[in-house]
Amino acid sequence: MFWPPMVQVPRAARRVQRMVLTVLVSALSLLALLSGCKSTGSVTVRLDLPQAPELNPMDDPRLASFSLIVTDAEGNIEKINTVPYLPAVQRLEIGEVPVGHAGRLTLIGYSAANKVLAYGEAASIEVDPWESLTLSMALRKPYTYISGGPTVAVFDTTLAHAADVVAGIDIASLGQVTTAVATSPDGRYLLAAVADSPDTVPASPAKLLIFDTGSHARAHTVPLAHDPDYLSVSADGHWAILSATDASMITVVDMQAVFAGTDPETTTRDIVFAAPKRAAFVQDPTGRDLAVILRDQLGITERCDAAPVPSTLSVIDLADGTLLNSTALTTAAADIASQPGDNRVFVAQPCQGRVATFDTSTFEESTLVSAQVPTSLIVKNDTLWVGSLDESADGGTTAARIVISSVDLKHPPPVLNSVVATPFLQEGYVLRDDDQLSSKVVLRANPRSTRVYHLSVPPGSTRVSALVFATYYGDYRSDPITVGDDPISEVEYFSFSYVGLDTTSGEIRRRYRGYCIAIIDRVTDDWYCCEDLEQHEGAVCNVDQFIPTGATSLYGVP
Repeated sequence: MFWPPMVQVPRAARRVQRMVLTVLVSALSLLALLSGCKSTGSVTVRLDLPQAPELNPMDDPRLASFSLIVTDAEGNIEKINTVPYLPAVQRLEIGEVPVGHAGRLTLIGYSAANKVLAYGEAASIEVDPWESLTLSMALRKPYTYISGGPTVAVFDTTLAHAADVVAGIDIASLGQVTTAVATSPDGRYLLAAVADSPDTVPASPAKLLIFDTGSHARAHTVPLAHDPDYLSVSADGHWAILSATDASMITVVDMQAVFAGTDPETTTRDIVFAAPKRAAFVQDPTGRDLAVILRDQLGITERCDAAPVPSTLSVIDLADGTLLNSTALTTAAADIASQPGDNRVFVAQPCQGRVATFDTSTFEESTLVSAQVPTSLIVKNDTLWVGSLDESADGGTTAARIVISSVDLKHPPPVLNSVVATPFLQEGYVLRDDDQLSSKVVLRANPRSTRVYHLSVPPGSTRVSALVFATYYGDYRSDPITVGDDPISEVEYFSFSYVGLDTTSGEIRRRYRGYCIAIIDRVTDDWYCCEDLEQHEGAVCNVDQFIPTGATSLYGVP
């Protein structure tokens, strides 16, 4: 004897940008069900929608249905409620949530083709069968953000190739560039590290910019003492760490204090570290928040045959910055990642062909899984994603592949599962001599190596984003080609790209090349490269080139 809960959608939802959507979810107790009585409890989720119409997912005419997913504290799905979305209808029935502690409520808006168009999460709630609970949830489009240029590049992953480039977010700092990006776990904020461009004289102080994802307007600015290279955010959004490698310094930012309006000068703590790179966040058995700093990280273009320096992991207490331990690893590490609530970090060790674990309680490392030259790691919902280096091609008739694998961390023993192993795209380059702009030649080649150097997992279960460094080679020694008066015998290309991949089919859905360079007969002077056509092999020519340095997705992994 109970009636279904409702999703309330005002008729003017597609016109009022600051509208508050209300999702009403009844909370039914076991006692109420057995007695045949309806409880009076309810959960109301008020949706925070973007102020800017172009950012509002409710304005997408493709929106066809909503699913409300309830997971428990261990990440197990307890209930999925799916209903059609009809803007002209005043109320939609959406189902119930179990009484007690819920680890997360997830609201997903789908198109008729099952593409994720809208996404929101509310974490860690207590549902009382006799009380009313009101939550706030930011509902957003599943954007991906890329750093490296003078703006934050924005991609709408719901749109087709070449239509998904959204206007970049201006950092309003002449002579500066974005060096890293991350998103807050609640989907409300985008964080961007800003430093002086290597090509300019010092322009402005370094800073951490925080943007509202509902408007892309700047919400907070945190001044930094040194130019940052890397940015990491804890899974609960409490802490951010920025690494300044050249300055041998990390900056710990108390994000809760920043959002509370505390003086920015008192929200940061600088700690001296030699060669700091990426950071991962863990908790010790007592619940103390710790950070693990990867030092002497293997660089994007560094190779194992060059005898790289072994890396070091340093553990600090985030509350006071105390150094708890520094452990020299047996080999160079390319990346680290962690799982919320765990005291281990995962370490990519490409020169040993494995992903290792490092226990912050015992300061010992051990093998998790063997992997093909792992170079990038990220953890999302009990899954460890592994990006690798592939040098299996000769650069001629065969192409090097993008290789991404996954490990289920919830169900031991750990096994490496291949997710993507697809040939990367052929390049079509236009080579021009700066002194002879009318002289050009178009060359095409398959990649002979690809290296995934950064991963991001957008919301949903069928996409993964990767930053990829690829090398190409053209051998014309037996039949040299000529540009102007110059014969060309050998051409090496290097490209840096953002790639969107379908984890179901393994296909490349999106490729945006940020930067390329051509070395002609071992000389780089006076030459540059750009795609022949924007349509060529799905690649888009970027006139204002930049090396993508980081990628993050709303409601993905920070």
